[in-house]
Amino acid sequence: MKARAQTAATSIETPGAEEDISDSNAVLAHVASQEQMVIDRLRQTGGEIAVQELKEKFNVVDSPPKTETKQETTNKEEVEVEVPVEVPEEPLPEEGHVSHDEVSEQEEEEKPGPSSEFYEDMAKMEMAHEIVMNSNYKIEKKQSEGLQGQVESTMKKAFWDSVKQEVENGDYSQCVNLLAEIREQIESIGTIEKLPPTHPFRVLIADTIDIPLIKQQIEHQTFDLSIKVKGIVSILVKLCSAAKDPEIRVIVELTDVVEIFKALFEAVQAIKLEIANYYLEKAKSTIKQHSIEYERAKFEEFLQNHPSGLDKTKEWLRENEKDSPLATMCQAYLQLLSVEPPKPETIALDEARYRKLGSQLRSLLLSSLLSLKLGSLHPGYAEIPFLSSLHSTLQILAPDDPAPYRDLILHKTVDLCATKVPTINKTTLEKVVSSAVDAVTQESEQDPVLQILRRRLSGYLTEVSLNRKPGVPKGFELVQEQVVQCGEAFLKLVDFNRRVYGPYYAKILKQSSG
Repeated sequence: MKARAQTAATSIETPGAEEDISDSNAVLAHVASQEQMVIDRLRQTGGEIAVQELKEKFNVVDSPPKTETKQETTNKEEVEVEVPVEVPEEPLPEEGHVSHDEVSEQEEEEKPGPSSEFYEDMAKMEMAHEIVMNSNYKIEKKQSEGLQGQVESTMKKAFWDSVKQEVENGDYSQCVNLLAEIREQIESIGTIEKLPPTHPFRVLIADTIDIPLIKQQIEHQTFDLSIKVKGIVSILVKLCSAAKDPEIRVIVELTDVVEIFKALFEAVQAIKLEIANYYLEKAKSTIKQHSIEYERAKFEEFLQNHPSGLDKTKEWLRENEKDSPLATMCQAYLQLLSVEPPKPETIALDEARYRKLGSQLRSLLLSSLLSLKLGSLHPGYAEIPFLSSLHSTLQILAPDDPAPYRDLILHKTVDLCATKVPTINKTTLEKVVSSAVDAVTQESEQDPVLQILRRRLSGYLTEVSLNRKPGVPKGFELVQEQVVQCGEAFLKLVDFNRRVYGPYYAKILKQSSG
């Protein structure tokens, strides 16, 4: 990775007058591709509004350094992009009761399958762990990806094409099978399956989707699918929340037989998930109360079946051994935020969270490092409006990890600086910015300013992880709000992990010191 970064830096730092035109075009093409990656990411999280604001900022940066452009750049407000969280508008009606067994079944059916023997043993406690760490956690429908997804899509298309052709030829045998499946799916929702056959709601379902009667109607050519759909929809709206009503009622307006059945099956599955998540939400407080004991018990079961299940954890702690167990654990947790972190077994369920948090911290380090280095080049770069605009731009380009967008960050930052101070030497700017980006993404120990910032940030995170209330370290004033948020996320991760696996850590450290 270092060699690739150095090569890119060399091609960009070559003086413009002597630069080979083909190399310049290649760099610009690479920058454009990274810019498109940012736009695609923003469209997924913030929609077209966020994309438009980004393009406006890019247009300001890319335009020639005129007075009015400079004013617009320095006063540009920070763009905040929030990932929408889907929250049910109203609780489900009483008819939608679901047992905790249903929640468990949904979790088993919908959660992605583990990828190794280790994760097979850990999967049982993953749901409880997610509920503790993610307050917005909910059960979601599993989406097949890659080759499996393509195969499933092809098979489904072939099936629905055959259904459509049979109906057009007057053959309704597949429709009968599909209606029977829909009835079975509805009767399996929540506590409906536990109701006696004589219960009014079970009778309503049986009368609405009476398979023997439907077969007779087809035989005598009196079957009307639209009437049957209206009856099924009337059942489904009794089970769903008010927020889902419009989506389900619109099914009666469909005319294509394939689209009708697809919509009915999707509606039933959506109701199942909705009910499961409703009762999961009610159970969260109880799950959280017992999550520590539960996760530790499950991990103990794993160790009984895998005696070497702590080998990577032991190696992790040995690498970070200090004068005291407390110092060792503090250093070990900080190592999880590095570019290439270790993978101890006790961190398996939070690997992605530590990795993302480490990337976010590197992004904040880059903002702070650039603000200090650019401020030493020209007083104009030390002005608060400019620094706010710089940080806003960097957060849009690389809110998590600056490494994949190295050339784009270089290009946009240099242009932003040149717009602010047109007389600045552009080659000098490129060297300062590229060295800062490379130092942060490669975790270089050669940059003295970065070393100071990293040491201060590590000290802050250590204090936070010990449940203390330190002030934001010097040099991070520009990004103090984000630093505090990262500190809170780090404390949550460390505190829970320490509570669950502390006894194992204590035993390992005691054996090591002995």
